[in-house]
Amino acid sequence: MNQIFIFFVCVTVAAVNAQWFGQMTSEIMADMHLIEQGCGLGHDIGLSSNQEAYAKLSETDPKYKKLASKLTLYHSLSSLCNLCCILCNGTSLYYLAANMSTL
Repeated sequence: MNQIFIFFVCVTVAAVNAQWFGQMTSEIMADMHLIEQGCGLGHDIGLSSNQEAYAKLSETDPKYKKLASKLTLYHSLSSLCNLCCILCNGTSLYYLAANMSTL
């Protein structure tokens, strides 16, 4: 019975992450990218070597700063959902291994 509950928690958290947090994160990143392009930024690949320009943009543009804080929030919530799924799957595997002799 515990494994069924853990399974549904994992599926629910994964669905919320995929449908809501993932979508919101993508939309926020797209909005931020448009602002960055308007300032001549956002053409770098990988870790940016121009961190000062992004910090300055965040200080001077309140909309960009608000988007950056929202991105941090949604990315953190998405990471928390992923961690919850890992813990649920690990717990489920533990129960499976513990009850292997009764299968």
